[in-house]
Amino acid sequence: MLAQVELDVAPEFEHGVLVDEGPVVVGDAELARAELGYLAPGATRLSLTNPGDRPARLMLLGGEPFGEPVVMWWNFLGRSHEEIAAYRAEWEAGSDRFGQVEGYTGAVQRLPAPPLPNARLKARMAPPTSGDPSAWG
Repeated sequence: MLAQVELDVAPEFEHGVLVDEGPVVVGDAELARAELGYLAPGATRLSLTNPGDRPARLMLLGGEPFGEPVVMWWNFLGRSHEEIAAYRAEWEAGSDRFGQVEGYTGAVQRLPAPPLPNARLKARMAPPTSGDPSAWG
């Protein structure tokens, strides 16, 4: 059972597709469960296809690109290794900064953050790709 949808997207935004259940084909790239596809600014349409015989579920993210390098690690986004370490410490201390998830019936306590890697986290810019959906990866 092939399913396909075409979406208009803002060309000034960068976009990501995170697959929860899949696979999902984005442009010409097939993404499996837990994979994130990235699309640089420039595209005006996005083609999503479920090529399988099972339901697919994904999350489409989009927004203005960051104008500076960022550090991404686990569920945190910052400007430096030190910011990420501080966010992790706040998370582990149960800080209200991160809010509460209402209605979740899973674990009673927060999911613990994994230990930081045994190396400094480095800031990076978004990959230099075009807005062409065939450049997903």
